[in-house]
Amino acid sequence: MNRDSLKLWIPVAILAGLLIATGASILQWFYSSERFLPGVEIAGVKVEGLSRQEAAAELQKKVERFEKIRVHFFKDDFSYDTYLSRLCVAPDVSKIVEDAWTAEQQRGFFSKLSNLGGSTPIVYKPALEYQEPVIKSMVEIWNSQLGNASQDARIEIDAQKGMTIIPEKPGRGVRADSVIKELPNQWADFSSTIDILLPIEETEPNIKASDLQGMGELSTYTTQFKTYEINRSSNLRLAATAINGHMVPPGAVFSFNDTVGERTVKSGYSEAKVIVGNRFEPGLGGGVCQVSSTLYNSVLLAGMEIVERHNHGLAITYVPMGLDATVSYGVQDFQFKNITASPIYMRAVTNGGELTISVYGNLQDKVNVKLLHYIDGVIGYGETREVSPDLAPGEERVESGGAVGYASRAYRQFLDDSGKVIKEELLSEDYYRPMNRLVLVGPSSPATSNAPSTQTPGPNSNSGGGDSPKPQNGVRT
Repeated sequence: MNRDSLKLWIPVAILAGLLIATGASILQWFYSSERFLPGVEIAGVKVEGLSRQEAAAELQKKVERFEKIRVHFFKDDFSYDTYLSRLCVAPDVSKIVEDAWTAEQQRGFFSKLSNLGGSTPIVYKPALEYQEPVIKSMVEIWNSQLGNASQDARIEIDAQKGMTIIPEKPGRGVRADSVIKELPNQWADFSSTIDILLPIEETEPNIKASDLQGMGELSTYTTQFKTYEINRSSNLRLAATAINGHMVPPGAVFSFNDTVGERTVKSGYSEAKVIVGNRFEPGLGGGVCQVSSTLYNSVLLAGMEIVERHNHGLAITYVPMGLDATVSYGVQDFQFKNITASPIYMRAVTNGGELTISVYGNLQDKVNVKLLHYIDGVIGYGETREVSPDLAPGEERVESGGAVGYASRAYRQFLDDSGKVIKEELLSEDYYRPMNRLVLVGPSSPATSNAPSTQTPGPNSNSGGGDSPKPQNGVRT
C-alpha cells in the first residue's frame, strides 16, 4: 500500500471506530437505562425520561382526575348520572407501568434508534375493566322505567286439567353487554362528561312455544297415604302444591328444600309423626318426606341425574326399601339435575288417598326405566323398658311396638324398546336401623332397667311403630 492510500484509509478507520464506539454507547444506554425513552406515553401521560416510580406517580395523578369524570346515560326524557370510577375496576397503576416497561424492553433496537428525537409517539393504552355486577344493577333500574321483560313460553300444570302451553312474549329493554360496548374501552383524555345514549333493544325469550310442542309425560309415580291422618295429609298437600307446575331449565339443579321452603307454622304446616333419632315422634311438617320420596321415584323413572338424596333412619312404608328420600330443612335436601336439552315440569296432585307426581318434558327425552331393590339383611329389634311416673307400681304398658331394620340396595335399569337392559346403575346401599319395642313400667316395679333386652324377634315379627313397614324380601319394581 502506498503512502497516499494510507493517508486516505486512516480517517476512514478513525470514523468507523467512532461509529462503533457511539453505537456501543447507544446500545448500552438503551439496555441499561432505568428511564423511559423519548416518545413513550402511557394512557396519554408522557413518561419519557422518567423512572418507573416517577411514571407511576404521574399516572396516579391522572387516576385521581379520572375518578371525577361523570358518565351521563340518557334516552328521551330519561337520564341517569354516575362516575366512571364507580363503573370501572380501580386501576393498578404499578402493574400498568410495569407492563409498559416490559414492552419497552422488548421493543426493537431500530425502533428505538429511529425515534431518539421522540417525534413518533410510542403509546401504551391500558384497557378499562368494567364491573359487570354494578352495570347490571343499573340496567335493572333503567329497565323498570324504560322496558318490559320478555316472557318465556311455559307449560302450566293444572292439578286436574294437566298440561297447557302458554306462548312466549318478546320484551324490550337495555342489555348490560350493549351498554359496556358503548363505554370507552381504553384510557384516554376524557372530557368532563361522557354521554351515552342507552341502546334499547328487543329481547327475545329463551324458550318459545315451538320449543314446547313436543312436550309430554316422561314419567309418573303414585304413593298412598291415610286421609284420616289429618295433619299429615295437610302437610303432604302443602308440599305437593309447592312443587306443582315448577319448571327446571335445561342443565339446572332442582332443590326440594328451596322450592318447598321451610316447614313452619306460619307457612301452614302442622305436627305429625316424624323420625327423631330412633323413634317416631310428633314434629312439624310430618308427611313432607312422602312428597320428596314420591318425586324421587318419578325423576328416577324420567332418567334424571340425582345430585343429593338421603334415606330415612328407620324404614317407611309408602315406597320400596332403598327408594325413599328424606328431607330436613337446612340439614338434608333432595336434589336432581335436568340432564335434557329442554325444560321439564312437575305435576303433583292428591286425589283421595293417593299422591301422584308426574314429570313432563320433551318426549324425545323419554326413557324406559325399571327400578329394582333388594333386601340384603333383616336386623332384629330388642326391647327397651323405661320408668313412667304416670303408671302405678307394677303396671306396664307397651308404648310402641318394635320394628326390624334392613340393609338394602337399589338399582336403576335403562331398557331398550324390546325390554333389553342397556345400562344398569347402583343408586344406593342403605341401612335402616331397627326400632326397639318400648315398654313403660311403674316407678317401683322390680324390673325397671332402661337397657334393651337381648330379645331379637325374627323377620316375621309385626313392624308396628307409626310408618315403619313390615319386613320385605326380594325385588321391588
